[in-house]
Amino acid sequence: MFFVQHAVYGIVRNPCYSGIMLLCDGDLFIRHNAWLFILPVVFRASMTVLMKNTEEKWLANLYGIANYGMQEVTVNEQNPQAVGFYEHAGFSIHKRTNCDEEGNPYPLLYMKSAE
Repeated sequence: MFFVQHAVYGIVRNPCYSGIMLLCDGDLFIRHNAWLFILPVVFRASMTVLMKNTEEKWLANLYGIANYGMQEVTVNEQNPQAVGFYEHAGFSIHKRTNCDEEGNPYPLLYMKSAE
């Protein structure tokens, strides 16, 4: 997928779910029941699998690049993160120029969607 993967989202896919997890962990800590500490691990693992296999695919289909009708993008070649983002999203390079549209020495990559 091509969702944000820096800052808090690089660690946690959904901060709301993690907040609920922290509340549950606090409750378990207050109750002093060590056996209940297994439940958050199981819950966290199941939520991770569930979100990656269902929720993120659903969001990609709902709000993804394909739904915006983007067939071609122009990317500055000197921005490898942007190039990687669009390649990961299914775009491939079909043309390269040494200058941008204004004649400045910024090489551009013209990328087309594989869909």
